[in-house]
Amino acid sequence: MMTILGQGPQWSIEGFYVIDFLVLIGVIVWFARKPIQNFVTSRRTRIVSEMEEAQALRKEATEKLHDYEQRLEHIESEIQEILERAREAGEKERKRILVEATATAEQIRTDAKTRLEQEGRKLQLVLQEQLVDMAVSAAQKGLETQLTGGHQDQFVDDYIDQVQHVEGGL
Repeated sequence: MMTILGQGPQWSIEGFYVIDFLVLIGVIVWFARKPIQNFVTSRRTRIVSEMEEAQALRKEATEKLHDYEQRLEHIESEIQEILERAREAGEKERKRILVEATATAEQIRTDAKTRLEQEGRKLQLVLQEQLVDMAVSAAQKGLETQLTGGHQDQFVDDYIDQVQHVEGGL
């Protein structure tokens, strides 16, 4: 310490302070050396392991980056393959639908033709029946006008004889 009057240091008093300080530092170093050394060693080990871990993570990230870059390079060809497969599937589906529609249309045509033939036969039978009815009606009217009471009796007798003849033949 400096004296109050501004004179230089007094080594007899301040020297003890310096010696005490050096002894204190020596004792601290002596007792704290092992824990400090262990602390520094463990810290160094932890830092080294963290650096190795960081390098491993960096290497893994680099590999993933490379993998993604490879995928990106081939993405266009993969997209083209997928589109081509989709086109082929669409074309197959279109052909299948077209074949199915053609078969259905042919079946409808066949059914319609069959129905038309059936309806034509029914119509022909109806027309024949109507024609027969009209012919019978016309014949009946014609016969009624031409036949007299005696002719009618003669027709009835002939009809009865024919029916008896047919029944006798059975």
